[in-house]
Amino acid sequence: MRNNYGTLDAIERLVRSGEIQTGFHKLKSMNMLEWTIESAVLKFSGEFGKEIREAAKWRLEQAQRSTKI
Repeated sequence: MRNNYGTLDAIERLVRSGEIQTGFHKLKSMNMLEWTIESAVLKFSGEFGKEIREAAKWRLEQAQRSTKI
C-alpha cells in the first residue's frame, strides 16, 4: 500500500477505513497502542488533516474503553 500511495496517503487510507487492522488488535492486546498508526497520526498531527486526526483519536479512545477491539 505504501508503495502504491506513498506513506502519508497510505496512513490516511488505513485510518479512514472502517475496518480495524490486525496490527492494531495485536498492539492493543500487548498494551502498546502508542505504536499504532493512529498514535503516529496524533504525534505528527501537522502532517494530517482534521478528519484523519479525529478518526485516529476516536479509534484510540474506543480501544482504551473497550475490551473487544
